[in-house]
Amino acid sequence: MELRDEQAYGRFLQWGTTIGLVLLALSFAAYLAGILPSYTPPSALPELWQVPVSRYLEVTGSPTGWRWLSLLHNGDYLTVGAITLLSLVTPLCYLQLALSLAARRRTVFALMAALQLVIFAAAAALGFF
Repeated sequence: MELRDEQAYGRFLQWGTTIGLVLLALSFAAYLAGILPSYTPPSALPELWQVPVSRYLEVTGSPTGWRWLSLLHNGDYLTVGAITLLSLVTPLCYLQLALSLAARRRTVFALMAALQLVIFAAAAALGFF
């Protein structure tokens, strides 16, 4: 890997993280301000924080796996969406890096970055079950 690969990765990481944090702050502010409806009322949260997750899911009817995507119109789940976007910054950095390395025929490094993407995808896929 060359310095330009590291610099491109760093720039992409910086921009992605900045955008992700701004989206997280805005979505959380919209949630707290009540601009968007909440799936779970904020007033119920202190009581729900004390129960096991199985009970929380039963009481709130909250979805599991990736089914929460259908609830992005709610302020609490929009915040979850912003957290998810923030967590995608690193895999997107690796994708950019793998493509850049492959274009320059740095095969071993490109394969290493691609393998890391496979690991990220496998970890995300576990959320479907």
